[in-house]
Amino acid sequence: MIIRFSLPYHTEPGQRIAVCGSEPSLGQWNLDRALFLHYAARTGLWTQEISIPTDHPHPIEYKYVLLDERDGSKHWEWGSNRVVADSGGFLPALCWKIFGAPPPSPTMSCTRRPSPKPCFVGGRT
Repeated sequence: MIIRFSLPYHTEPGQRIAVCGSEPSLGQWNLDRALFLHYAARTGLWTQEISIPTDHPHPIEYKYVLLDERDGSKHWEWGSNRVVADSGGFLPALCWKIFGAPPPSPTMSCTRRPSPKPCFVGGRT
């Protein structure tokens, strides 16, 4: 299963956004190993994807972190951890997060399952 983190947030030069959380691909709460998001100026979104097994046994907890390379400061999102939880074999999509805003409980991220076969359009691959 692929989880896509997507955050609309305006940063200043020298600032970056990361996702840090309970999964190894999110650093297991160690900010030095967190997942750094990529910024797309065209959309104004910070995004990145991770892949986890479909039969993942437990919810994934995470927070967004604003890293300021100019002064070395790290600004963790306040409030409860965000949670991605499997609900009956699929994850509902809720892409847009607001840094620092309290999340509804639980929150979700955009997800999609990798396609096992090529897509067919009009009888052709």
